Amino acid sequence: MANILFESLAEQINAELQRNHILAPYGVRARVYGNGTVQIQGIVNVLAEKHQAEELVWRFPGVKNVENNITVCTDGGVDDEDIAFELGRNYWPIR
Repeated sequence: MANILFESLAEQINAELQRNHILAPYGVRARVYGNGTVQIQGIVNVLAEKHQAEELVWRFPGVKNVENNITVCTDGGVDDEDIAFELGRNYWPIR
């Protein structure tokens, strides 16, 4: 009986991921385990999309834990200057 409930939950979450106009093109998928853990995986372009997918999953009753295994991968090149800028912007105080 529990497996049917978790299969139904997986179907509901995956349907919602497919309806989401931002996440649907990436093919993000969810798998639900018997203990209420939901594992989400796929590849998105920005960190905000990864967080959005996790927030979407937490809205479903019965979710006890979320393993967010989504990878963030940009299409463009990233060089040392870009990384230094991002680190400075996010981790060091502005002077």
